[in-house]
Amino acid sequence: MQTPDPATIVFRLRQPFADFDYVAAMPQTVPVPPARDTGASYQLHPVSTGPYMFRDYQLGKQFTLVRNPYWNPAADPDRKQLAARVVVNLNIDAGTIDENLIRDFAQVNMTGAGTQAAAQAQILKDPALKKNADDVPTGGLAFTYINTRVKPLDNVHCRRAIEYAADKTAFQTALGGPPGGDIATTVLPPGLAGYDKFDLYEAGTRPHGDLARARRELAACGQPGGFSTAMAFAADLPKEKFAAAALQQALSRAGITVTLQGYPSGTFFSSFAGVPNYVHQHDLGLVFGAWGRTGPTDTASCTTWSQAQPSRRPGIPTSASSTTPW
Repeated sequence: MQTPDPATIVFRLRQPFADFDYVAAMPQTVPVPPARDTGASYQLHPVSTGPYMFRDYQLGKQFTLVRNPYWNPAADPDRKQLAARVVVNLNIDAGTIDENLIRDFAQVNMTGAGTQAAAQAQILKDPALKKNADDVPTGGLAFTYINTRVKPLDNVHCRRAIEYAADKTAFQTALGGPPGGDIATTVLPPGLAGYDKFDLYEAGTRPHGDLARARRELAACGQPGGFSTAMAFAADLPKEKFAAAALQQALSRAGITVTLQGYPSGTFFSSFAGVPNYVHQHDLGLVFGAWGRTGPTDTASCTTWSQAQPSRRPGIPTSASSTTPW
């Protein structure tokens, strides 16, 4: 890294990395002075160079931002110091977040993943709430990863059995139903460059699944009576819990037994579902996830069950599913 002037950082990579520009542009990517780089404990005392600074931080509970007196607005015209204080509460139940937004006890849901089923029904029935709800397609996905390194899912026919046994309509319903998103047949949404319409696993024509085809795939992978695997999901997110249960029930129709493993959403990817060693050591054959395109390589090796329309605030939730090899 080089800093030829106060406003420029030059990165010289050891090898090509096509997504580097996109990773560097993400909000969580920030330059840290070497003297302040404390590794994993950096989050306890982050450097504030923007319009706001941390006043206090209770790990996993709450942090408060206040105006940064050292920020220079002339050098940063895109940002403002409007609110005097921003309080962010962490690890709050998703249903409570919805209720707080509806009652104006809170102004923003930072995850931006949409409301839960109960709040969705309330919003759709109330003209005043519905008028204040967003329902904008963004081309994101809620989906399930298939881990190709957990037996018997290292066999492509066992993975195909999951595809055909899955009830995409039940999965969509668990995530909020049609108001929250459509069942997809491809990983790319129609509005994205490169989209090509196809339906490899009959998600559009047979959304409830094809059990006869699933059983043929089970026989082809040497598991005619079915098999067992585990699925990870965020236990404190009701929609994920319901979607995981819907998938569990659907796969059981073909003799595939799924044990549900719930983890906290705050550390779901950083400590559990996003750590390959943890996933493989605990035989997590299926992992619930969500996807929004952030770089050129994001769509590698994905096949989908359903296509969502996420990021409603504060109204309509997302609903979708897809699956990709781990």
